[in-house]
Amino acid sequence: MLQHTVQIDQTEQPARASAPERFMFQDYQKAGLLVLVAGILYLRLMLRKRKKDKICSRCNYRNPYHQSNCAKCSAPLMSGR
Repeated sequence: MLQHTVQIDQTEQPARASAPERFMFQDYQKAGLLVLVAGILYLRLMLRKRKKDKICSRCNYRNPYHQSNCAKCSAPLMSGR
């Protein structure tokens, strides 16, 4: 019977299969996205608050929703726009 000898060469290591790299944000990109999201949320809040503002029928001045008299001309404000 013939016996085959197998020798393993340990000087070279096989190349590792690399997993695909995931997309990672850099620190400045994370900060930029955070500022962008905060700006969008602030803008939405301000626009929502402006919808509730009362507009004076005499001078067309925009007043906060909680005021009962116009800040510019002191005319009484109506509840509707």
